[in-house]
Amino acid sequence: MNESLTPRQRAERLIDEGMAAIRAGDQARARQLLSQAVQLDPQNERGWLWLSGALTDPVQRRYCLERVLAINPKNEIAQRGLASLKPAASSPAALSPSPAASAPKPTAPSQPAQRQQPVFDPLAPDATTTRRTATATPLPRPPIPATIAPPAPQTVAPDAAATTTGVQQRAPDDLRKPPPAMPAESAPVDSLASLRPGAAAKRSGLLRRPGAAGNAAADAPPTAIPVERSKKRTRTVIVALVGILAVVVLLLVGLMYLYPDILNPPQPTEEAAIPTVEPEAPTPVPTPTSIPTATPAPTPTPVDVQALVREAEELAASGSLGQAAERYTEAIRADPSSFEAYFGRAQVNFNLSLFQNAVDDFTRALALDPENAEAYHQRARAFYRLQQYDEAIRDFTEALARDPNNDVLLMRRGVAYRDKGQYDEALADFDQSLQLNPDVSFTYYHRALLFQATGRLERARADFDRALTIAPEYRLAYVGRGGLRLEQGDARGALRDCTRAIELDATEIDAYFCRARAAIALRDYRAAVADLDTVIARDPDSADAYRERGRAHQALRDTDEARADYQRAIELYRLQGRDKDLAEVEKLLAALK
Repeated sequence: MNESLTPRQRAERLIDEGMAAIRAGDQARARQLLSQAVQLDPQNERGWLWLSGALTDPVQRRYCLERVLAINPKNEIAQRGLASLKPAASSPAALSPSPAASAPKPTAPSQPAQRQQPVFDPLAPDATTTRRTATATPLPRPPIPATIAPPAPQTVAPDAAATTTGVQQRAPDDLRKPPPAMPAESAPVDSLASLRPGAAAKRSGLLRRPGAAGNAAADAPPTAIPVERSKKRTRTVIVALVGILAVVVLLLVGLMYLYPDILNPPQPTEEAAIPTVEPEAPTPVPTPTSIPTATPAPTPTPVDVQALVREAEELAASGSLGQAAERYTEAIRADPSSFEAYFGRAQVNFNLSLFQNAVDDFTRALALDPENAEAYHQRARAFYRLQQYDEAIRDFTEALARDPNNDVLLMRRGVAYRDKGQYDEALADFDQSLQLNPDVSFTYYHRALLFQATGRLERARADFDRALTIAPEYRLAYVGRGGLRLEQGDARGALRDCTRAIELDATEIDAYFCRARAAIALRDYRAAVADLDTVIARDPDSADAYRERGRAHQALRDTDEARADYQRAIELYRLQGRDKDLAEVEKLLAALK
């Protein structure tokens, strides 16, 4: 990444790359890029929104939505996402705590039993049936009638709630009934009374009606109590489950009413998703396992097509070509008859070096508007980059038929004629273009190359000089004039011109190759090897660079390096079908042996 960019610009590029990785299915790469982006620019609303789609943890998702709203309180996507998290926090499962796992500790007889709030869990057994009391120091039991178990001391609460003693509680009406006959001697509490045959087991306080359940249990025969309790508990569980199901159905209906498009998952958009960082930026973002589905965008209408085209144009102007192509594609899906959408996507494909795709889109655009001169012009350029010179010349001619005084069209058709070898037609187009506009450096540059190819070196030198007079920083003109000076035997002048071109653009490999040839002519072989190393590193298939570096190594008596370079040059010349150059290098290799 270019170190001269500001953190915000680097963040924007990371966001674009992360979005592309999401669409390519590389989620791990997307998360890494988007995390770096929000760390570089914590106030980047778009970065938080894209990063937001990487985690399913509701707490972290809510935090990141709040970060988006802190940056832009009017962000509707973040508002809807935050609202959608609230129903999940109040699901029925959170409303059903399970009963305590451990039994209550036994208490001394002199202390009253402590009351405990009843808890209901429809999936757990009735914990109250296993609770029982114990004395601090168990005493031997006196004889007990076989029909009943001795009752334990009770404290009856006004609301008939269950206590922790484990003994069946009686409703207030039971207090008016005479207690069963007991032995004269006071007996201690029997902690196993509820387990003896015929003893009435305690039922959960939440599974009986206050004031009535105790009477029914006391009056029923011992054998009927478990059956009646089981039936009532089953009914209660069924009612509870039906209630829970009803709540879930209501929640689902409410969500579908609020978000009618929730059943149509879309492709992730630039404004979707939920961030995945911890609540303190810029701490590292945890790696999520999936990306949630973004809020679907509404189906574009004919009115939306123009908005999509404008958005695509802005993205292309900012250098986000991949996103621009996607917006143009959305516009085409919404309106297949949109000339602007096909033409714009064709230009984006051209700038992405997808020349055949550009030709296809320009062809569709011309089917919608057959008289559009610019569409013919741009398709001709795409044909030229595919080295389909006849098709390029045909489209340039079609464009000129609709715009005959366009000097750029004439200049570009002249270039196509020149590269095809039709020099007379090329010269006529260059001359006519300069008559229409005599101050265009590009036209002088291309006419100079034509003169150089046909051996008219003085006229070529004059056109190179004229081009540099009009545009003093035209690096291609420096490279072209440097090559011409080499051909004329002016190696030092060539070295100056090529060095100037490198100063203007250090990525211009033709300038390095030109300067290397000038260095070889001046017998500065090590400088030549250094420049040729740069050329080969950037263009490993440059047979000419291997040939010239072989000559420099041979002059330095580096025989092994020279032989390796000549052999590589022979392989490339053979693959490229350049028989004349192949024969020349084979002679150099034979002389080296």
